[in-house]
Amino acid sequence: MIQWLSDVLDLQKIYLIYSLVPAILCLILFQYFFKNKFPIKSALRVIRWIVIIYGMISLLLFLYELSFYFENFAAIERMMGSYKFVFWLTILFTIILPFTLLNKRIASNPWWLLLITLFFTAGVYIERLVITLVGWQRDYLSGNGILDLFCATKLGIGLPILQGALFSIVLLFLFKMIGKTKRADRKV
Repeated sequence: MIQWLSDVLDLQKIYLIYSLVPAILCLILFQYFFKNKFPIKSALRVIRWIVIIYGMISLLLFLYELSFYFENFAAIERMMGSYKFVFWLTILFTIILPFTLLNKRIASNPWWLLLITLFFTAGVYIERLVITLVGWQRDYLSGNGILDLFCATKLGIGLPILQGALFSIVLLFLFKMIGKTKRADRKV
């Protein structure tokens, strides 16, 4: 059961979390250029809840693995090892900071959402960095470790920008269609 949750979290991280910052930037640009033509607040609300739910799932998964798999838990090495500052910074960015978006006054500001999402995405990237550094220290990487890291970095820049732009356009389109459907229902 918990492995399924971890796999869902990894898929969400790959396809959604890395593209949130470009999506918010795209929505802010839409808001600047098209003023009130699109339901941008609804799209930003969806992104806000994606970040909060990801933080909740990360917290639950972390606590579950810490309490039931304490002896085999790889994060103990990260928690108390030479990279403990970076590990706790990751916990702050990916688990604690998203809960500030539960405050409606803070979450209604798109720039604050962008800042939180920047820290959130940085925490996810820091987590990847810590895992890679510990792997180099423990010699867990394959022979192509440097090449794999280079390819992941090259793909990690352009792909999230494209995904974020497409995600924000799809969100705006969906909310625009939902708004038109509701207005058509009220007229009948």
